[in-house]
Amino acid sequence: MPLRAPSFLSPEEAKCLSPENVADIFQTNISSGLTDHQVDKLQAEYGRNELHEDDEESLFSKFLDQFKEPNDFDVVGSAIVSCLVGAFSDAISIILAVLIVCSVAFVQEYRSDQALDALKDLVTYHAKVVRNGHVQNINAAELCVGDLIEINTGDRIPADVRIVDQVQLTINESLFTGEGEPAKKIVEAVSDNEPLMPSSRKATDVSGCPNIAFQGSLTSSGNARGIVIATSHNTELGKIHSILKSLEEGQTPLQESMDKLAKHISILSFGIIIVIFLIGILTNKSWLEMFTMGISLAVAAIPEGLPIVVTVTLAMGVTRMAKKNVIIRKLPSVEALGAVNVVCVDKTGTLTQNEMTVTSIYTPGTPSEHSDTYVQVTGVGYLPRDGGLYRRPVQDFSSNSKHSQTRVNVEQPGQESLRMLLSIGAVCNNSTITHDGQLVGVPTEGALVAVAQKAGLTREKEIWNRVAEIPFNSTEKWMAVEVQNNMKGSRPVYFMKGATETVLDKCSRYYMNDENIRPLTDDVRERITRVSDKFADSSLRVMALAFGPSLNTARNGEPATADDDMIFVGIVGIYDPPRPGVDKSIEQLLSAKVKVVMITGDSRKTALAIARELKMIPDENQHQSALDIGSPRTARAAQANKNRNFADPDDHHAMGPRDLLHVEDFRERLSDVCVFYRMSPLHKMKIVQAFKDEGYIVAMTGDGVNDAPALKLSNIGIAMGRSGTDVSKESSDMILVDDNFSSIEAAIEEGKSIFNNIKNFLRYQLTTSVSCIGIIIYCTIFGYPLPLNPMQILWINIIMDGPPAQSLGVEPVDEEVMKCPPRDTKKPIISSRMIFSVLLNAVVMMIGTLYVFTSEMEEDGIVNSRDTSMVFTTFVMYQVFNALNCRSENRSVFSLGLFKNTAFLVAVGGSVLGQLAMIYLPFMQFIFETEALSVGDWGLILSLTSTVFVLEEVIKFFGRFSEKKD
Repeated sequence: MPLRAPSFLSPEEAKCLSPENVADIFQTNISSGLTDHQVDKLQAEYGRNELHEDDEESLFSKFLDQFKEPNDFDVVGSAIVSCLVGAFSDAISIILAVLIVCSVAFVQEYRSDQALDALKDLVTYHAKVVRNGHVQNINAAELCVGDLIEINTGDRIPADVRIVDQVQLTINESLFTGEGEPAKKIVEAVSDNEPLMPSSRKATDVSGCPNIAFQGSLTSSGNARGIVIATSHNTELGKIHSILKSLEEGQTPLQESMDKLAKHISILSFGIIIVIFLIGILTNKSWLEMFTMGISLAVAAIPEGLPIVVTVTLAMGVTRMAKKNVIIRKLPSVEALGAVNVVCVDKTGTLTQNEMTVTSIYTPGTPSEHSDTYVQVTGVGYLPRDGGLYRRPVQDFSSNSKHSQTRVNVEQPGQESLRMLLSIGAVCNNSTITHDGQLVGVPTEGALVAVAQKAGLTREKEIWNRVAEIPFNSTEKWMAVEVQNNMKGSRPVYFMKGATETVLDKCSRYYMNDENIRPLTDDVRERITRVSDKFADSSLRVMALAFGPSLNTARNGEPATADDDMIFVGIVGIYDPPRPGVDKSIEQLLSAKVKVVMITGDSRKTALAIARELKMIPDENQHQSALDIGSPRTARAAQANKNRNFADPDDHHAMGPRDLLHVEDFRERLSDVCVFYRMSPLHKMKIVQAFKDEGYIVAMTGDGVNDAPALKLSNIGIAMGRSGTDVSKESSDMILVDDNFSSIEAAIEEGKSIFNNIKNFLRYQLTTSVSCIGIIIYCTIFGYPLPLNPMQILWINIIMDGPPAQSLGVEPVDEEVMKCPPRDTKKPIISSRMIFSVLLNAVVMMIGTLYVFTSEMEEDGIVNSRDTSMVFTTFVMYQVFNALNCRSENRSVFSLGLFKNTAFLVAVGGSVLGQLAMIYLPFMQFIFETEALSVGDWGLILSLTSTVFVLEEVIKFFGRFSEKKD
């Protein structure tokens, strides 16, 4: 016996040991448990059964963290400089803008990282523990390794436990495996060919540990006793906690772009100061005066309105997405969706409705293939009156194929095999259907119950008494129950259902009727396999059914013999219809060069058939359409894959678990693959990381605890609102309230639109800033007085960063936005096209404003109120027309619709009315030093300032013409 008990025992090691050996290792008694002295010593040494967190950061510290964005440093710096040069009004407006931005971000992201808390909540429950021979009810946090605990139906497992005694114990481990079927637990030790790794932090194959109960899973039935082998971070749940904790929260593409923009603006600001300072020295002007002017221009160059516009735009996007059944948990994630170029999505419940319906049935007949029975089942849903069974004259198994008018009566002679098949499906089953057609249980099993009821078999579970059950196992892919016929009193038999290949391997004969049970020859096996493949090719999930007195399998992988006597009956094809509109959403995404990848536990053929039905697999002309978005390595790999000669063409597009083992080949084939079949949640992180390494921006869907690391690792984690666990939701960036894939397409569209709106605002503000700076530099170099007084400059600054600019951030979604590919996150937010547009329009605005200024000054050589009124109004009207230009980068304002953006109309209209008030209201004239303008003055101003609008419309027209020509 060891001197001290270990801190934990890994499931891989514990499952191979007998209960007595495990008890010896932890120095506990298999009947009376630990003593109080042992408990005190273990708790002092190993601590409590809790997932420990770092010290909680105060709310004030979290609020201060919002000021760490580089752009915020620049803006705050500009406010400090404004105070130094006496521009206190500018400083106050800048500080207020920063406070608003950081406050909104703080409130929005207050609950942005709750995954660890959700995991911790899962273990805040009680446990029944045996200590000193007595059962006690304690807080689960007080458990320690070696404790003997009791487990009953409905209990959540409080730690990782080695079962030492059990009665009909089944545990729902879907949190880890994704399988809805409860796993049956045993006491006996199991062999394991893999080397033991008791200190390994990698995830355990939960389904391969039938004698271990894992923390966080739920007891479905039965009762048991077990020894605690791991607590806290050493449990399987603790491993996931550690993975989540080790994953750093990556920046979204927008945050990265904004960081780069802030650095560029900082460099530009320092450049302006240096240029102005040098000009002052060369023109023999006061260096202090020129330095002060350089600082002022640098402050003007910083778009202090950008953070608040970005925040408000993202917040508006969050609100719009909520109306589309999408909850955005992290503000920047709204825009990041627009850069996504790979969407990894679960099939069941997201692409499909998760409403399983048996549509096709096959039972083999005599050695002649013509005697086989093909049946089509009509109706969707779980009400028996919705549909029936009809003879199918041809081997067409698609869900919408036609059937004959001959309805099948399973009680008539000649239908014995069909009746037996339906009975097996109804009895080898843990689901039920209520009188109003509501399913209680797993959809796949509900489909088997429903088809039996459609055939009139409603009392099968009363006829067949269940003696024992061998639950479904994701590795073995079959389930069986031991039953006895209450009517005939015959000896017990096994009813079995599972994957076709698995069930066939256990059978030596096949059933036609009680008097006609024939040998399962190679020809019949081949015939059954061929039909099974046709079912799968028709997007059907295939399940085979059999019965017999024994579940023994032959040795060395050989088929079972007659002594094992499992008897094959037939197969069913189960259809899970796609969600309405999913195929159109996928087509829309593919046309926008967003790669859609399906991850499913289905077989290869079924997965590929569904992918084709949903139009996920591109034809030859689309081969590169969704593949040329990643890194150069990805593009080269895509071309290399295109030139490969696969034995099966579908290998271009599909991968199974074994393919993931060959790392280099796996990564090279990513550019083509759109289907991952026979996958478990454990594979998702590997798939996500591979796509990210190849330069993709990845969105990932998930609903289980084991999905949480992959959700957090992806650029955009998408949790399911209905079927998702709390942990997956708290690890995600967004939640689909209705679990509908079409909502992802809507979210990506919104993300693209938001980024376009941010670019439009940036173009508008930069154009105004550059033209304003140009005017001041021109006047300084050539000795002109400044054409605008401080109050007028302040008003222009309000217009530049105020309502018109803000309204560009809420421009409605452009219907053509999904035709554009995802943006390249490696490229800066300010493109060469934007720079050209900004410089061209800024030059036009600068020339027009200076023309008005110099023309007005020629009369008396001094700057009076009329001169500043003309210049002031000219510059403001330039801004108004430029705002119209900036509603879209390439579309005419007339095609967008003049009245589509109500906020823009109100903002621009209010700005024009404000300008009129400053020109014509006496008290405003006094404050802003203006005077009334004549109709002729307005004619000159409007004809001059509208040139910037006309010029941009002409450029957009020729740009669209050139794109159409290309």
